Amino acid sequence: MSCTATTGELLFSEVLGPLNGDPNAITLVFLHGIAGSTAAWGDTFRSLAAKHRVVLLDCLGFGNSPKPKVAYTVKQHLDALSTTLLNLHAIHGLQQLVLVGHSMGAILAAHWAVEWKEPFHLKSVVLLSLPVYESAQQASRQVAASSLFNKWMALETPAARTVCWLMCRLRPALMPLMPYFLNDLPPAVARDSLKHTWWSYSGSLREVVLGSRAAALIQTLHQRGCAFGFVHGVGDVLAPIENLLQAIQTLQPATSHELLQLEGGHDIVFKHAPACVQFISKMACQA
Repeated sequence: MSCTATTGELLFSEVLGPLNGDPNAITLVFLHGIAGSTAAWGDTFRSLAAKHRVVLLDCLGFGNSPKPKVAYTVKQHLDALSTTLLNLHAIHGLQQLVLVGHSMGAILAAHWAVEWKEPFHLKSVVLLSLPVYESAQQASRQVAASSLFNKWMALETPAARTVCWLMCRLRPALMPLMPYFLNDLPPAVARDSLKHTWWSYSGSLREVVLGSRAAALIQTLHQRGCAFGFVHGVGDVLAPIENLLQAIQTLQPATSHELLQLEGGHDIVFKHAPACVQFISKMACQA
């Protein structure tokens, strides 16, 4: 297995597997959730590089990617994603894509799947823990209910901004301690959860997650004949599965998409990685 990493004005990326192989080979592109990084995709996900080229990206404003002082709109995220994929296309020749996103990354994956352009050919999209909300108000309630920290950030109070600012200033000292504070997450994921700014976190939360129009995106993907699938935790508080089920119940034929329901919450990429990988592999083989 080979691996390269790039950074700079582009999004930080890790490319695993064959770097200069068949341009018709499938490339799996992974987008993490809010406050995440490429660390979200552990060894189980990375094992997919044994059969496919795998691209892991840090979204704009997170991980090791640039963190400009911008609004972090969906368009700004997608522009950075497209620029990075075009750069990787020029280097490695990737064209045939399967897009995989978790939470915020699933929203961005769905948006990109609706708007993708040549030279890429989108084969399918896999949406893990996709947040579907009836309104921005419902989105705020669900995010606030998921954790105290998310409640602060969802409300964007002065206290939230102060806490985030302090955490950023104290990042070098806090990072080694984060695995103890967030002991339900893999250590690398817990440490990287601090690699953001107030602008990138609050802007992405407001513009991408709270402003999600996922139900409309699902309908558009269906109408365009895109192959897509969902993996969701039945106990997900942040992104209730009931909202997703309501969004897909009108899709006809029902065989146009697949849904894998798992026990657990919004952390299925950590708690049920093997099942997620099996589903992704299935979608990639069908592409």
